[in-house]
Amino acid sequence: MKANGLGDSSLILATDDEMGILTLYRHLLEGNGFRVIGTDDSREALHVCQTQQIALVVCDIVQPYMNGLELLAHLRADPATRHLPVIVVSARGDAAEMAFQLGADSFFHKPFHPAELLKEIHRLLAASVR
Repeated sequence: MKANGLGDSSLILATDDEMGILTLYRHLLEGNGFRVIGTDDSREALHVCQTQQIALVVCDIVQPYMNGLELLAHLRADPATRHLPVIVVSARGDAAEMAFQLGADSFFHKPFHPAELLKEIHRLLAASVR
């Protein structure tokens, strides 16, 4: 059993175009027993979700090539990934409604409190193993 209490379902994909935010995710999540794959490209994130055993996705909306909402739409359209819990994070104030319409499980406005994000990750992962 991993430190997070969730066995092997602890690989989290974080995607954001800001390296400082990716570093924050990595420190927060690895410090709490999770394994993390970080990328600044939603196209790469989609590929990782299709080829790895990802337990949860944390994605920013504003990214080059394909934005986080497009990534979410692709994940929800694919039977192999539609079950993945997805947390959308954005500084855009108008983004929450669109994210939920596309199937986001949760939404955080930047700036966010890391402890609240961690609490939500634990909640979504616990719900997904039931």
